[in-house]
Amino acid sequence: MIYLVAISLTGLVDKIALTSKGIDTYTYLFFNIFFNAIFAWIIQISFYQGSFDVKTAIKKGNMWLGLAAILTIFSDLLFFSALAVPAVYLSLAAPLRRMSSLVSTAFGGRMFHEKHLTHRVVGCIVMLVGVFLILT
Repeated sequence: MIYLVAISLTGLVDKIALTSKGIDTYTYLFFNIFFNAIFAWIIQISFYQGSFDVKTAIKKGNMWLGLAAILTIFSDLLFFSALAVPAVYLSLAAPLRRMSSLVSTAFGGRMFHEKHLTHRVVGCIVMLVGVFLILT
């Protein structure tokens, strides 16, 4: 429950920081990525094998890892640019950002040859429609 409240507050903090505080979208994106990288590195060192896992991931999935990084940065840039416009409602921008879970469910399921992929995609669509209905 705490996670749900925290996740909903992050969108609100993003909107307030980008509209009323006058922070540039690129600066906000830089600090967002910077702190996410620091926290991910701390978790990687604390709970896993540290730099060994990172080196293995880069060796095995360099093309896919690079593509995922570029698409994530582009997605965040578009989302923060939309939130920087005062006329854009957070309740309409948030469900659009969550559409990435549908894409990752479909592509990830095909890539890893998961069973019942149609059921998973339909479940993801139902969840996204629920989020959209709750937020609007």
